[in-house]
Amino acid sequence: MQALPVLALAMRAFGAEPPASELPGLLPDAGLQSENTQSLTALSMEQLLQVKVSTAALHEQSIERAPANMTVVTAEDIRRYGWRTFGEVLNHVRGFYVTYDHTYQEAGTMGFSVPGDWSTRVLILVNGHNMTDNIFGSASYYDQDFVVDMTLVERIEIVRGTSSSLYGSNGILATINVITKKAGVEPGTSARMETGSMGEKRLTVTGSFNLPRGMSLLTSGTVFNDAGQHDIYFPEYNTPATDASATNNGHAVNMDGDRGYRFFVDFTAGSWEILAFTGTRLKIQPISWADTIFNDRGTRATDQHTAVVATWTHKFDETHVLRWANSWDEYKYRGDYRYPLSNDEVSTSGIETNHEFDAGDWITSRMTYRFSFLRGDLTASGEGKFDLRALQSVAEVLPVYQRQLYVNKLDRAAAGFLQQEWNVGTRWGFTVGARYDWSLYRSSAVSPRGGIVFQATPKTTLKLVYGRGFRNPNANELFFNDGTQNVGNLALKPEQAESIEVGFYRDFARKWKAGISAYRMVDRGIIVPVYTSSGASEFVNADRFHGIGLGVELNGKLLPFLEIDANFQQQQSWLENRTTLANSPRGLGKLRLSVPLRGQRLLLSGGLLYESERRSLAGARANPVWLPELTLVSKDLPLGINIQAGVRNLAGTRYVDPAGLTPTVDTIRQPGRTFFVTVAHNFGKA
Repeated sequence: MQALPVLALAMRAFGAEPPASELPGLLPDAGLQSENTQSLTALSMEQLLQVKVSTAALHEQSIERAPANMTVVTAEDIRRYGWRTFGEVLNHVRGFYVTYDHTYQEAGTMGFSVPGDWSTRVLILVNGHNMTDNIFGSASYYDQDFVVDMTLVERIEIVRGTSSSLYGSNGILATINVITKKAGVEPGTSARMETGSMGEKRLTVTGSFNLPRGMSLLTSGTVFNDAGQHDIYFPEYNTPATDASATNNGHAVNMDGDRGYRFFVDFTAGSWEILAFTGTRLKIQPISWADTIFNDRGTRATDQHTAVVATWTHKFDETHVLRWANSWDEYKYRGDYRYPLSNDEVSTSGIETNHEFDAGDWITSRMTYRFSFLRGDLTASGEGKFDLRALQSVAEVLPVYQRQLYVNKLDRAAAGFLQQEWNVGTRWGFTVGARYDWSLYRSSAVSPRGGIVFQATPKTTLKLVYGRGFRNPNANELFFNDGTQNVGNLALKPEQAESIEVGFYRDFARKWKAGISAYRMVDRGIIVPVYTSSGASEFVNADRFHGIGLGVELNGKLLPFLEIDANFQQQQSWLENRTTLANSPRGLGKLRLSVPLRGQRLLLSGGLLYESERRSLAGARANPVWLPELTLVSKDLPLGINIQAGVRNLAGTRYVDPAGLTPTVDTIRQPGRTFFVTVAHNFGKA
């Protein structure tokens, strides 16, 4: 607890101190918390393969028996390869790729990540708590805006395919459950500092404590102030059609910084667990929505997500478990945009200032009961969700105040879920389930699922999984109509998706594990952004989205000291009219190697990321990319100090990502070679 005053002082030094009104009571979410108490950082490879997962069926089971095509990233993986953000983790997972428009990072999979569409159909959970907000229907927190520091992560469970039968709307392409470390398992206090070639300044202080009467507490806080990429070149602003002197010849200088903070608390007492988090990030935008004044630091975006979750769990026996979770969430967005004045406006500054403020508050209550039924196990769940606020507002502040949008459309939703599981002998597992979702002003939906798992031998598993999912249009897509840059669409219909997956997994030679899987996805009435004839952005229901893919994975020890993890996914996605989607690579490859040095005190790891050619919204070609990286990690150095140092994009490759903020800029250049260094100090047990 002594760490928190130190953190508050550091926030002033880092320039990231929030206003007093923005400091809630340090309280995020519970949900499907793991009941395993041993830290994954201490497990051997063989033990890691037996880690239990909970995301695929709302209860713990081995990954081999889970009715899903899954990947698990452990705390040891995160430490070993020096991954510092959520997006960096996902970028190394088979079939995933991360795109950066220098405002937000977006994760895509199954070949789907349309620029400008932040509802990417990837559902994000923190300890089972749904992170999707009630304004944008999004949980796009992959950079410093993610509320959980990677040092707090115990494991990340990634379930591919539809999940609406478990979690409702938005569970289309994948569901990712970030499970944090349990309070009191590793008692002590630590501090972690980071710097790097793009002006990173980050400090994290964490404390874990065992309290009287069996209670425990985990608390962590992070402040950051990053300069970002110093010079980003936009050729679109260095043409005869623009004033080169006014646009600095297309160079946006010192326009990529962000700063903010995040707090996390996990408190357990008996059958209760309370998790809470809050996080704020202010991002200076090198380009923004529509054509703001180029190279002007006054255009910026601020996101904040706060949640408190209280979960009560009662375990009657191994098969009879009752869980009741109640949560309150708040999401806020503030956008400040500076535009050049139109011809009919007059101002001494020559600048038009536009302000956007969106705020959502909602409460959720969910009860889940698992018990024996019909010679198997039945899981029954009921859920209610109530909007307290869903405000979207836009106003021109200068030169003359004028309100352009003010809408606060509240929704009420309820859902019921049943899932039956049978295990026939030691080899066969069958899962069937369905969920019914009702909404006050959106369409109702029924989402079935089914899975067959055949464990031919203790080392060989085959899976067949089917699911149907949906995504309701969000409030932003329906109602955001500011009259100039965005057009709402009240005629939007829900998406309806179906996926089928097959997988074959094999353990062999004691320390090796291989897998091959294939999928087919069809999403009807997919919602995508388009530009109208006036240049405004509008969301519409497009043709069916089709996606097919084949993935392979291999990991193990090539030599007694050399660990290897390799995966590749070949995929194709298109619309019904055979149009290939923007930002949809056909090939994604990942290779990781690690070797211990100096008797396990140091660990050297290397990686290689491959992404095939992509197209922008306007059809421009983004070349294939090969990105090598290197990381050196220490462990158990004297005085409780540990060091990480890494280089990303080791070859200094120049490449671009497709962007969808404004029709003027279609692709954005990404950083070249960068490095980072982190130093952590463990102050010992509390």
